[in-house]
Amino acid sequence: MTDHQSLIMFILSGGVLATGLGDYITTAIGLGKGMVEVNPINKFLFSKIGQPLTAFFEIALGIFTPIIIAQQAGFAYGAAYAAGLIALEATMTIRNAKLLKLI
Repeated sequence: MTDHQSLIMFILSGGVLATGLGDYITTAIGLGKGMVEVNPINKFLFSKIGQPLTAFFEIALGIFTPIIIAQQAGFAYGAAYAAGLIALEATMTIRNAKLLKLI
């Protein structure tokens, strides 16, 4: 990757981190208010390793997977994957916030 592409991946990684934390925080608030996790994989992992560790692994994979894809398959694929993750996590964060009447 060029320096420019590395900078873009760094910025996208920050976006994955920010939206992942947003989803984690709104999910934690929702669970605290009696809501139930609807993702079956996360629901299973919450019962085995807890929500914080599940969120850590989810965010870490979200940061490193696009970088690996960018190095192996090409920058455009890694950037598109990261942008897709950001969009999905942002959607879940906004959905959770609306359900909790935070926005």
